[in-house]
Amino acid sequence: MSIETEVYSALAGHTGLQALVGNGDSPETYRIYPVKLPQDDSAPGVVYQKISAVPVNDLGGSNAKENSRIQIDCVGLTYASVKAVTVQIKAAMAAATNFKSLLLLEQDIDFDDGINVGTKTYRVSLDFSTWL
Repeated sequence: MSIETEVYSALAGHTGLQALVGNGDSPETYRIYPVKLPQDDSAPGVVYQKISAVPVNDLGGSNAKENSRIQIDCVGLTYASVKAVTVQIKAAMAAATNFKSLLLLEQDIDFDDGINVGTKTYRVSLDFSTWL
């Protein structure tokens, strides 16, 4: 499996995050998307993407492991809602069993009115180093 698939599974499978980004439909779907938040989506939402990937090598050559940098952005209509989502993302990444991760950076991004046209949003960006 790819690191992107594993990250999605870890996020979507975390109960605390499900409560914040669930759509309330049946079967339950979540506002967790690769690369881009849909323009008409409600907030809060989560966007993840692989920024870089480096194979892990040893003296014998490649050992089929990969160290990827994953960026996860939380977008919401209030600062408090975005910060609540970031707490749950960190918990989900720490609890993941199919990969290991280390939080490298958490950055509050300025108030933004460009992510959803006509919607003013807040964003926090998290960068993780992951090993699959």
